[in-house]
Amino acid sequence: MRDKVRNLERERQTQLILAPHNAYGFKLNINHPLIRPKWDAFKSAKGLGQYGMTDDLRREFEETVLSSKYMQKCLEQEQQRIGAVEHQFIRMAYAPAEQAAG
Repeated sequence: MRDKVRNLERERQTQLILAPHNAYGFKLNINHPLIRPKWDAFKSAKGLGQYGMTDDLRREFEETVLSSKYMQKCLEQEQQRIGAVEHQFIRMAYAPAEQAAG
C-alpha cells in the first residue's frame, strides 16, 4: 500500500495537470492522478461509457474542474514547481481569445 501511495505521489509530481501539447485543444491531462478520479466521476454522472464522450462534454468537464478553488491551488503549486514563465505560457495557450487580447 505504501508503494502505491509513493508511486501516485511520484506521478503527481512528474506529470503536468495542464496538457500543453494536446492535438485536440483540450486543456487538462486526464491521466494526471488528481484529474483521473474527477474524469471518471464525471463520466459516471453523465452515464457515459468508454466511448460516449463528446467534445462539448469534455469542455464542460474542463471548465468545471478548472473553475474549482482546489484546482486553482493545485495549478499554483504546479506553477511554483515548473516555473512561473513556462506555466504562464502554457495557460496563455489555452486562454480564450477575449482574455488573450485583454
